[in-house]
Amino acid sequence: VYDSVDPGFASELCREYTLAYMHHLFRAQEILGLTLASVHNLQFYLWLMQEIRDRLDDGSFDSWYPSMVERLGVRL
Repeated sequence: VYDSVDPGFASELCREYTLAYMHHLFRAQEILGLTLASVHNLQFYLWLMQEIRDRLDDGSFDSWYPSMVERLGVRL
């Protein structure tokens, strides 16, 4: 079993590439590693902004926010 880059997120990078392969790309200084990481980060931020909009719309942002901060390991 191979480790996913981010098991909690369903981006193309997480579905198609292993953590070991990404490590190899970075160690070999392959541009594909940077490209995949950039696409993953953009997908994550698009997902996060949609979650924020949805939580604001349904009125659950105040209860959702602390759990998301903890999940992401954000230090306030």
